[in-house]
Amino acid sequence: MLSDSWTVAWKEWRELLRIGGGRRGVIVRALFSVGLLGVLWPWLIGAPFVASGMPVLFATMTAAMYVSALLPDSFPGERERHTMETMLASRLPDSAVLLGKIGAMVSYAFAAALLMLVSGWITVNLKVSGDLLLYDTDVLITAVVFSFLTAGLVGAFGTLVSLRAATVKQAQQVLTSGLMLLLLAPAVIAEAWPALWEQMVAAFSTGASSDRQQLVTIAAAMVLAQVILYAIAKRRFVREKLVSDER
Repeated sequence: MLSDSWTVAWKEWRELLRIGGGRRGVIVRALFSVGLLGVLWPWLIGAPFVASGMPVLFATMTAAMYVSALLPDSFPGERERHTMETMLASRLPDSAVLLGKIGAMVSYAFAAALLMLVSGWITVNLKVSGDLLLYDTDVLITAVVFSFLTAGLVGAFGTLVSLRAATVKQAQQVLTSGLMLLLLAPAVIAEAWPALWEQMVAAFSTGASSDRQQLVTIAAAMVLAQVILYAIAKRRFVREKLVSDER
C-alpha cells in the first residue's frame, strides 16, 4: 500500500506544480508566504525569537496555513477538473488514495515550516551582531514535531470536509470557518480553564524541557484526533458516490 500511496502523492505534487504555474511559480509563492513569518516577524522581534518558544508557534501556523490552502483543491478540485472518475477507476486501494493525498499536503506544509525555521534563524542572526544565536534544542525539536502533527491534523480534518464539498468554493468556506474556530479556541480555553491555559502557554514559551509531560499529552491527543478523523474519512470514502457527485 505504501507504493500505491506514493504514486498518489507524486501525482498530487505534479498537479500542484501544474496548477501553480510550474516549479518557479510554486517557489515564488513559497518564498513570499514563508518570508512573512520567517523573515518579517523574526526581524521585528529580534533575538527573543530565537531565545524563546516562538518558533513553535510560527512553525505550527505555517504548517496549518499551507495545508488549508491546498485542501480545497483536493477532492473538490478533482470534481471541477473532471478527473475524479479517472482517478477512482484505477485499482488503487481507498487507503492509498486518502493517504497519498494527505501525505502530499502534509509533506509540502512540513517543508514550508522547516524553511520558515531556517529563514527565521538566519534573519535574527543577520540583525543581531555578536555571537551566533542558536535555537534551544528542546524548542527546535518541539517546533519540528508539532508542525508535522499540525499539518497532519489539519490535513485529516480538511480531507473529511473536502470529501463532502461539491465545489472548491464551498470547501474554502467551510475550512475558513473551521480555522476561525480553531483560532478562537485558545480564548475559550483561557476563559474556561485558566490553569490549563497557563500550562499550555508555559509549555510553548519556555521550551519543552520544563513542561515535557504537557507537550507529550498534547501530541498524543493530536495523534489520536488524526486517527479518528482518518477513520471517519475512510468510512465516508465511497467511490460510487464520489463519481456520481462529479457527474
